[in-house]
Amino acid sequence: MEKLIRDENGHFTFDFTKSIDVYQYHNIANKSNLNDVDFVAEMQTRILFIEYKNSDVPGTSNPNGLYEKRRNNPIEFNTNLVNKFLHTLLILLVEGKNPDNKPIHYILIINEPLIDRKIRSKIKKMLDNNLPFNLRGDTITKEVITAVDVVDLEEFISKYPEIPVIANF
Repeated sequence: MEKLIRDENGHFTFDFTKSIDVYQYHNIANKSNLNDVDFVAEMQTRILFIEYKNSDVPGTSNPNGLYEKRRNNPIEFNTNLVNKFLHTLLILLVEGKNPDNKPIHYILIINEPLIDRKIRSKIKKMLDNNLPFNLRGDTITKEVITAVDVVDLEEFISKYPEIPVIANF
């Protein structure tokens, strides 16, 4: 698969050349009525599920759309973010893409003028409370998720230098 991938609006390119592989499950998810994250990057020691929301770019028709979705229908907003992780995990496991049981990190990049660090922190807390971090049992031998991070694009670039992001405008 191509390892230089433009976002859906063509404003930024994510450089996955340092990853072992990168997967996009949009076609599979759409055919199966599932939600998926934008990118799954298999790194040397972990797998990154990356969901990218960016309305802070030139020409955006609704720069506060995500903020409004969260404010107007928080249950649907939260459910969608949780399902993106769970549905992507299902596809990844069915495809047998994590045979070494690498830790899985869910990264949500939100770049929107009205969604600041305080709101991102609330979204992270919601994800912490609704993702299966504590799924344990006698027959469960794998950790489902090891970390979640909710960042803006600048924080992502700083925290995850192994995946450079290039502006295309």
